[in-house]
Amino acid sequence: MWATRRRRTASRCPWTATTPRPPGSGQNPNLKQTNPKKTYARTVKVEDFTVETYKLYYGTGDEAVITAPVTSKPVGFNITLDPTATEKVLLIVGTDGDNAVAWHYPKVAVSGGDSITWTRPPLSEVPVKATILGYGGSTGTVTERYAL
Repeated sequence: MWATRRRRTASRCPWTATTPRPPGSGQNPNLKQTNPKKTYARTVKVEDFTVETYKLYYGTGDEAVITAPVTSKPVGFNITLDPTATEKVLLIVGTDGDNAVAWHYPKVAVSGGDSITWTRPPLSEVPVKATILGYGGSTGTVTERYAL
């Protein structure tokens, strides 16, 4: 009786050696990896309501733009159900007085970030998230601080 009870208890414990592993866990390199890959992303708050901003935030192309029939000027925008990220180049220049630092990312995937905010100032901000993608074996470059 004691041996039977002991066996049942051991089989219920998740940390015992007899517990089966998930299928394929020994072959999946991401489960074995101790130093996971890092994903870099930047959120940019765009302070402008234009067609280009809508394209970045809602993840659509020129087909979503509604134009006036006579002037062909943009008058509206269709929001899609299936947004897709837009690939762009990102250059960030930070300045502090007479000095600056620049970051250049040759390939980023831009998509809508958090919700659009309606605060003062500014009147509104449209957050777009730029996820840095690999390009040519690296993600981008950053300069040393330089004088302007």
